[in-house]
Amino acid sequence: MISIDIRTAYLLVGLLFVIMPAIAWAVLDRPRTGPIALWCGGGMLVGAGAVLIGLRDAVPYWVSFPVANLIMFIGMMLRIQALKIDQNTPWHAGIIVLMSLLFVYAYETVSQVLNDSLLRLQFILVISIALFLLLTVEAWKLGREQNSRSARWIAHVSLLSVIAMAMRFAELTLGMADADAMGATPATMLTTIAGMLSAVISHVGYVGIVLERLRRQKRETAKEYQAVVNTALDGFWTTDKAGCITDINSAFCNMVGYQRQELLGANLAEVEVPLALTDDGRNDLPTLAGRMGLFETRLRRKDGQLVDVEVSVNLLDIGEGRLVGFSRDITARKRLEQKLQQLNQQLEGKVAERTHSLVEANAELQTITYTLAHDLRQPARHVAGFARLLAESLGANLTEKDKRWLALMTISADRQAALVEAMLDYMRLGFR
Repeated sequence: MISIDIRTAYLLVGLLFVIMPAIAWAVLDRPRTGPIALWCGGGMLVGAGAVLIGLRDAVPYWVSFPVANLIMFIGMMLRIQALKIDQNTPWHAGIIVLMSLLFVYAYETVSQVLNDSLLRLQFILVISIALFLLLTVEAWKLGREQNSRSARWIAHVSLLSVIAMAMRFAELTLGMADADAMGATPATMLTTIAGMLSAVISHVGYVGIVLERLRRQKRETAKEYQAVVNTALDGFWTTDKAGCITDINSAFCNMVGYQRQELLGANLAEVEVPLALTDDGRNDLPTLAGRMGLFETRLRRKDGQLVDVEVSVNLLDIGEGRLVGFSRDITARKRLEQKLQQLNQQLEGKVAERTHSLVEANAELQTITYTLAHDLRQPARHVAGFARLLAESLGANLTEKDKRWLALMTISADRQAALVEAMLDYMRLGFR
């Protein structure tokens, strides 16, 4: 059986617990969430504490025992907290601080007051067993809740560490090993192997948990996308750079009368009339009618009928580029617009006809008005003219009464003439 010094075992396990979290941190570069930081940071703390214990002959006692064990305790608490956050059941930060302080108090009591190295080691083993057992439970719960195989692997390797440390505790309790002995025993060998496996598998497993979660989120996003697209009332389609249809919804299939499988892979130009995919000058990507945005076009149904549609096209910069479009059937609107245009044309014709009739009536009325004005002005002029001639002819023979009558005749004639002119001016305003 291969024998290994317990200090070397601590160094090997510690180095693995430092290296593996660093690798996991580098792999999980996007996105780096709080649980990832807690898991990787906790693993590094566990590794740092194990390294300090392995260097017990090279560093002061207070560093290799109290500080090292406190660091490992905090590291394990952070790893458990990472799993609890993943389950949305995190501890309050105060609980971790309080438990760390209680650990320090209990450790110092056992180490300094009782001054019993065996009891100190048994205490550390009991705390480690409790922490790994709690880690096992949380990993198993996470694996069951999220159906994560990686979380179950973490639970299994943590349980192996629990079993190994329990054997080590039994070995010390039964007097099969000395607490101060540096030599290897079957229990220390199993603990070392379990620690090394835990350092590797637990961090690989946590990377797997994150990747599984990302894949699950991707699947859920795809399902939501399909649900939104398939329930949309407007036709939806996407094309690749060559203009071939890569995705469509049922509304678009109903719009053009084709089955989904008939359209997938077909060129969009085959159902568009008369427009086709052309180059838009950007990365040689095709667009409908050579333009982006909102516009109107026509689609040809499978039965040959044409459907007027309003299309909204956008370019997604994914890979080599992809066009995404929504098509809305506006056939009913077009028919209504044509009907309204016909009604407007009919109304314009009636208005023009009525206007022509009014123009003719106004012309006739203007002729009649000028005729009446001429007929009314002539008598008034004659009366005024003859009154003046009579006044000049009689001269001094006119009595005062005659002069008054002649003046009244002249004034009346002038008033009639003025009324006729006013009537003509009013009629001219109406004819303009």
